[in-house]
Amino acid sequence: MQVGKLTQDRLGSKQLVITRVFNAPRDLVVQAHTQPAYVRRWLLGPPGWEMPTCEMDLRVGGRYRWEWSNAERKMTMGLGGEYLELDLPRFMRVTQRFDDAWDGQQSEIFTEFLEQGAQTILKMTITYESEAILEKVMTTPMANGMEMGYERLESLLKQMEGEAA
Repeated sequence: MQVGKLTQDRLGSKQLVITRVFNAPRDLVVQAHTQPAYVRRWLLGPPGWEMPTCEMDLRVGGRYRWEWSNAERKMTMGLGGEYLELDLPRFMRVTQRFDDAWDGQQSEIFTEFLEQGAQTILKMTITYESEAILEKVMTTPMANGMEMGYERLESLLKQMEGEAA
């Protein structure tokens, strides 16, 4: 599997699997996904967005809340959910609900962090409420926005590796 651009595969009628390889050790990739100071630096999507709210109570039953804003476009967006299962650095399972419910009421995300030598494979399985919602999601530019964030994450991971050395 090549490092870089994510892949998006449909799994059954209600699931989408996003896979991305990072050229960094698993512990750093997990830190970047679980510590607000790192998350707000890369999970931004297209240029122009910032994340003024990044709250993460990383424990089973804990909640997270992320809010983005784009001053130029005068737009805001938010989502949140609950940590259902944590076995870090191996995996985490969460619920997710967007404020505007564009993708249905709630989805569930199972994120695995798989070691592959000095690289980490991120495998995210998203389960939607229905096939119709999955179809709707697949017509959006979500994967492009995610890849922009992951490219930003690759740069952050290099900085984190330099700080750890």
